[in-house]
Amino acid sequence: SLIHSATMVVAGIFLLYKIAPLLGPRSYVPNLLLYVGLVSTLVASIIAFTENDLKKILAYSTISHIGLMFVAIGLRNPDLGFFHLFSHSIFKSMLFLYAGVIIIIKESSNIEKLKGSIKFSSPLGIILLIGCLSLASIYPLTGSFSKEFILYEVLRQGRYIELLILLTSVFFTALYSSRLYFYITDLRFKNLGKAS
Repeated sequence: SLIHSATMVVAGIFLLYKIAPLLGPRSYVPNLLLYVGLVSTLVASIIAFTENDLKKILAYSTISHIGLMFVAIGLRNPDLGFFHLFSHSIFKSMLFLYAGVIIIIKESSNIEKLKGSIKFSSPLGIILLIGCLSLASIYPLTGSFSKEFILYEVLRQGRYIELLILLTSVFFTALYSSRLYFYITDLRFKNLGKAS
């Protein structure tokens, strides 16, 4: 899982991180990387929100986060991209392992079929909660630091249109993370209403 989420998928980003110092101040490549990253992170987060297959949700989520790494390198701050690569590998490998366990136990990866199949207070429910909160960048989990630094760098450089695109992507990331959690666990808003 760690090899998949931190090595195999993001090898290209790591290579870009290593060659970033070679990109001169007049190079058009960073701007190209920035806009490729913006499109990738937005489109992939919207697609992840519409998917019903657990593996596909995580796959499009990974594409969205790789887009964020592209944005950081395009902003000429490759260390932010590397930091996000590191933090993303931690929570995404946890979610990949979780998906494998769920698919083996429940014999399905369709979240419609998995609806309410995990108790929110069980170890599997707690692990999913931590993974989804990290994915949605909720403080103080690891995903919040790296993603917020990238957003801050976009704001610091005065790129307001790019910031709006990234905030839309972050919004969809929070939506598909919440959708994933509330579909798979037995925690429902109506249950919370009855409890109160």
